[in-house]
Amino acid sequence: ENYIISKDGNRIAYSVEGQGTTDIIFIHGWLGDQTDWSNQIKYLSKNHRVITLDLVGFGNSENQRDLWSMEAFADDVE
Repeated sequence: ENYIISKDGNRIAYSVEGQGTTDIIFIHGWLGDQTDWSNQIKYLSKNHRVITLDLVGFGNSENQRDLWSMEAFADDVE
C-alpha cells in the first residue's frame, strides 16, 4: 500500500493496479474504503490502470482532521 499526504497533513492510503492507456479512479462512499472495489479492480486492471484510495478518516488513511467537509474530501482526491 502507498501513502500520500493530504493538504491538512494526513496520510492517505492508495493503491494502483494494472496498466493501460485509460486510468480509472474509484472513490468510496460514506463508511466505505478502497476494498469496496476489489471485484471491479480484478476485472478492470486487466486492461486499465485502476486507482483506489481511502479518504481521510476511512480505511488505512489517518483521521486527524480539524475541519471535516466535502471540500476537504475533494482535496483528498485532488
